[in-house]
Amino acid sequence: PENLLAKAKDKLNQQAGTDNAMLPIITKSTIEKKKFDKNVGDEAKTVTLTATVSFKSMAYDKNELKEIGLHTMRTKTADSLKLLDDSIQVDLHDITAKNEGVAKAGAIIEGSFASSIDTTMLQKDIAGKSFDEAQQILSRIPQYKNAEFTLSPDLFFLPKQLPKFSNNITITIQTK
Repeated sequence: PENLLAKAKDKLNQQAGTDNAMLPIITKSTIEKKKFDKNVGDEAKTVTLTATVSFKSMAYDKNELKEIGLHTMRTKTADSLKLLDDSIQVDLHDITAKNEGVAKAGAIIEGSFASSIDTTMLQKDIAGKSFDEAQQILSRIPQYKNAEFTLSPDLFFLPKQLPKFSNNITITIQTK
């Protein structure tokens, strides 16, 4: 029976396709086309049953579950943070079948956020500042980790200071 169940789950997973995922539970199993090799009343040491067993399970749309996760996370976070859509992961756990066609599951929703940063305003704030002063200004940004400054051309005799004109400053934001 365990081997038969494993084969059934594999076949159901193949039928789900790439956009859907099967829940790892069987919601219904039925025995169909039963056939015994002996009749009622026959005397026998062994009886062989040949039957077809049907299994039913449920699938969910992975994209729809991801959208639910996105919506949930967006409604539970501050406006100053931007949810990175590609970072959303939803893991289901404690899956139980309630009845045919209904299942209950817990979900762990994970995602990455980045601060919503007005880079134009930030360029103006740090224009003409020394690297140390710019670091202090940048450190006030939520979730800030570090900054690297590169001058072009990088001449050793020039002061370690950002350009006075903000349009000569390029800000690149990286998230992890």
